[in-house]
Amino acid sequence: MDGRAYYFDENGVMAVGKAVVNGTQYEFTAEGLADPSIRVPAVKWYALDDGVVMERNRHFKANGSENFHLPAWGMLLLGLLLLAVGRKREDRAELFFLYAAVLFASVPLFLPYLVRGHDMRFHLNRILGLRDSLGYGMFPARLNSFSFNGFGYGEPVFYPNLFLYIPALLMKAGVPMVNAVQLWLMLCHAGTAAIMYFSAGRLFGSRITGCLCSILYTLGIYRLGNCYTRSAYGEFLAMMFLPLVIYGFYEVFFGDGQKWAFLTIGLTGVLQSHIITAALTAAACCAAGLICIRRIFNRERFAALTKALAFTAGLNLWFLFPLVDYMRAGINLDALQYPGDRYALTLSKLLELFPIAMGATPSIDYGARDSMALALGFPVLAATGLLIFSVDAAEKRGGGRERAGRGWK
Repeated sequence: MDGRAYYFDENGVMAVGKAVVNGTQYEFTAEGLADPSIRVPAVKWYALDDGVVMERNRHFKANGSENFHLPAWGMLLLGLLLLAVGRKREDRAELFFLYAAVLFASVPLFLPYLVRGHDMRFHLNRILGLRDSLGYGMFPARLNSFSFNGFGYGEPVFYPNLFLYIPALLMKAGVPMVNAVQLWLMLCHAGTAAIMYFSAGRLFGSRITGCLCSILYTLGIYRLGNCYTRSAYGEFLAMMFLPLVIYGFYEVFFGDGQKWAFLTIGLTGVLQSHIITAALTAAACCAAGLICIRRIFNRERFAALTKALAFTAGLNLWFLFPLVDYMRAGINLDALQYPGDRYALTLSKLLELFPIAMGATPSIDYGARDSMALALGFPVLAATGLLIFSVDAAEKRGGGRERAGRGWK
């Protein structure tokens, strides 16, 4: 660096004084500087970011271009899988549009590098910590063994890492970190499209409606902003399961109570993705449950709700017990508090038609101009307007709306 040679050991510690590299002894100053005329042989490649070792794998470089074709192969396999699933012509038409939505959402993943987002350093650190913890035989990982030069960090206790095992295992199998994360994000896009297609299709009794909802949701500006602008992988993951929570809630309160397992799967997916989203989802479900509380007076529905909540708690005890135990330790969280009145989302920002997918967290200190995209977006607003218009036109014609089976006529 700057024409001088430094040496960092496998823990990222800079060598001072005498150090042996490949069997040869070298002399380094107290600042770590070696004589610029000395040719020190390279042992490994390190990627340094502000003095912090981000990756010890020699495949991780600034571009990683030698492996950029792996996301393309992943997209091809996804297309072949959809062709195999779609047996009927109408099925293939819907799956084609879903595939196109996933493809558009995954375009940045075909670059030979990761698009840097706000929280990328933290989440990549989590993935690397899981990879190293698995190498040490730690499962489930309660300690991020990659952080702080190998001294460890208790982040897995507070931040659920279940779905991050996928890129970690890919890296253990030899896939470079850049491509492992790209393939994992692509899989998340596909999972989001599939879950919304299933949930909305069942909820409205129409596969076409499910397909349209899936396209709008998969290409939603806020969801894509979580993936690329913010690199908020936890919240990005949680959004995959939110449609299933809504569908499962509907089945328990209004539909077939025997399908309570969908609510359990949805709640578990959210909880194992992002704690804040899980808390907001729980609050929303409680509020909706109070509004519809008379529906639970039915014995079958009460049993379905009890099963859904009991199984959700039971499936997540392995994560909740350590979390609650550490929270009882009196950890000071003052540094994490934000004044809501200074960072609240404004109505003008929410209804912005063509937002720019860049910027920082909205704040009254610098206005909404330089804040990131937190809008519903033109497609959602336009679809909502068309829906209201069509319903109003049907009412005027005297057709109204009739409930038929599982959907609207």
